[in-house]
Amino acid sequence: MRFNVVRAVLLVIVVIAVIPYDIQATGFRFYQHPTSAQQQALGWVRANVPHNSFVVINSYLYVDLRVPGGQGIGDGAPYPHAEVYWNVAGDPELHVQALQNNPDRIDYIVADSEMLHDIQTTGGNMQIIDDALKKSVLRAGFRADDHDLQIVIQVWQVIHQNPPSNVYSGPVSGVG
Repeated sequence: MRFNVVRAVLLVIVVIAVIPYDIQATGFRFYQHPTSAQQQALGWVRANVPHNSFVVINSYLYVDLRVPGGQGIGDGAPYPHAEVYWNVAGDPELHVQALQNNPDRIDYIVADSEMLHDIQTTGGNMQIIDDALKKSVLRAGFRADDHDLQIVIQVWQVIHQNPPSNVYSGPVSGVG
């Protein structure tokens, strides 16, 4: 009987010691929303960026901007030229054919700190995005907490040196 009382008291002491630690360690789940910066950026893009724009993005925004009904487009039209930055740099169809190796053909860059770091330090074909970024103006910024980190997403608009007339439209059919 005495042994059971001692075990019960020790168990209560352990529980009292562990509960505050668990609350502190898991409390962020209740008050931090790390994806809120992404959601706000998607909402801003939907409200401010034309759908035929060439938008350089990170991979987590791809489906939301490209698929009908995605959070970045809602009931509107998708963004057929929203492309992941690694693909823009590495895929010849995008880098050479769609952009014609011209950073002036990029309209917007939606970037987080990891993406900006990659663009500015990787070099090579990433240079086209870095050149576009150097000719850009910050249009919007969004922040969210994630544990001890802060998620920052910025929307940059490229200021075109020679604005294209309508780069992404198909051939014009004329009446003969």
